[in-house]
Amino acid sequence: MRLTLVEVLDQTRADELFDYRQLVDRVKWHLDEPRAEVFLAEAGAEIVGQSIVRVEEEDDREIGLFSTTYVDPAFRRAGLASLLLATGENWMQQVGMTEAVSYTDADNLKLIELYRRHGYSVAIIDREWVRVHRQLD
Repeated sequence: MRLTLVEVLDQTRADELFDYRQLVDRVKWHLDEPRAEVFLAEAGAEIVGQSIVRVEEEDDREIGLFSTTYVDPAFRRAGLASLLLATGENWMQQVGMTEAVSYTDADNLKLIELYRRHGYSVAIIDREWVRVHRQLD
């Protein structure tokens, strides 16, 4: 999660948003929900990507939420982000979700493009945030 913030926002903005302790607490908060999961992409013994998914309530209904997805730059363009996305969507369907959503910084163009390639619509919330959404099959 920290690497995503630094890459997308830059070190200064990332530091302003969350210090290390806050990030640890945020990950714990995401996983506090009994219906949440962490998926990891590994190369040998090294973790090179991750995605946290959970069931979230939005507008009085439950949705599947990608709360974070990240792949180490050295391992990009190998399909890992797409695999993490498909794995997260599969998990969401297994727990009964019919739609997947994520929110990201408007400057996170690589992640926004990943979602677009997989059929997600993109809605601008404000000058800093976008919401991506897709009905699950």
